[in-house]
Amino acid sequence: ASTIPVLADVSQNNIRIDSKKAIEIAKNSFNLNTNEYDFNQNYFESQDGLKQWELSWNSRKAEDGISISIDADTGDVIYMNRWKGSYNSPSKLAKYKKEDALKIADEIAKKLQPEKYNDIKLKDTSSKLNNYYYDYDSYYFQYVRQVNGIPFIGNGINISIDKNTLELRSYNFIWTKGNLPDPSKAVGLEKGKTIFNDKNGLELSYMIKYDLKTKNNKAGLVYNLKSGNRPIDAITGEPLQGYYYNTYYDEAGVGGMGMEKQSANLTPEEQEKVEDISKYISKEKALEIGKEYIIINENQKLTYASLNSYNNGKNANWYFSWDYSNPEKNEYTYSSISIDALSGEIKNFYRSDSSLDRIPEGKPKYTKEQSKEMAEKLLKKIAPNRFNQT
Repeated sequence: ASTIPVLADVSQNNIRIDSKKAIEIAKNSFNLNTNEYDFNQNYFESQDGLKQWELSWNSRKAEDGISISIDADTGDVIYMNRWKGSYNSPSKLAKYKKEDALKIADEIAKKLQPEKYNDIKLKDTSSKLNNYYYDYDSYYFQYVRQVNGIPFIGNGINISIDKNTLELRSYNFIWTKGNLPDPSKAVGLEKGKTIFNDKNGLELSYMIKYDLKTKNNKAGLVYNLKSGNRPIDAITGEPLQGYYYNTYYDEAGVGGMGMEKQSANLTPEEQEKVEDISKYISKEKALEIGKEYIIINENQKLTYASLNSYNNGKNANWYFSWDYSNPEKNEYTYSSISIDALSGEIKNFYRSDSSLDRIPEGKPKYTKEQSKEMAEKLLKKIAPNRFNQT
């Protein structure tokens, strides 16, 4: 198959931030010096509409590395995670106070999200549980998004700062885009409390608690929610049977502290990877090739797409998956395919279907020889040269 330069042409894949721009945003956001680092990049899409660049740098001289994800539509830094060999043996005592780390965290939040900083509020995470279990060698700060004074749990910015160096260890940004439910339509708080108590209810129960001082398990008697902590839909008044946090992101402007005015110098290796990615076939071309071979029914939707590089960025595969599920009818269908992003060659594909779970009794419809003929016909179509060598 002929190759089509496409990811360098941002508009063709309907994204605003190309590979080079994503690298510049990442390096400017965290003042990265990436000399003497191996670099790799991947591209992902999900059915939620999220498009992102996954960038990673690994030191050639030490056990140091950093991973950064950039929203390919908005330019926002979605997350950053840094690791070093020294993290394996942290100091027993913190060199800096939490107040010192908070100043650093505030500066980072303002720098990366100057507009949204006015819509977040620091959550109190001073309990011993949080300090002990999460980032015990770091201070952890959770900024929760506020909408008209109402906290948006799961939205906001999470930051961890090293207790001994005041270095940024991790950063995570989640911001749901689109219209939100009107709080004026919610049931009153007292009615909400009544519904919560009626639907969830308390019961007396025994519970095991691990004592951090004695290092022993200890049984206690507690009042517990007998039906689990099911949130109550404030509009309908009904408990939610299943809930999760969406990871949509705001499209209001390109983030990354005004990257339109800045340009980080790319290392020769980074520039080479940017040029490599322009050689890959487009997502649309890869889908066109894939749909010739993979069976997709009318109910399935494309739920995931990714461009994954390997061999130090010299090669890459497009990967797609389609899903359909109807628990009430006990029906499901899953299809996936992987395609060489340079040649367009099919690497593998897979399909599972609930109908395949219900194998009919009796004589098979096709003989082994007929199945073998069909397999060979397919192989001659997909990879004739390779098949002739088998």
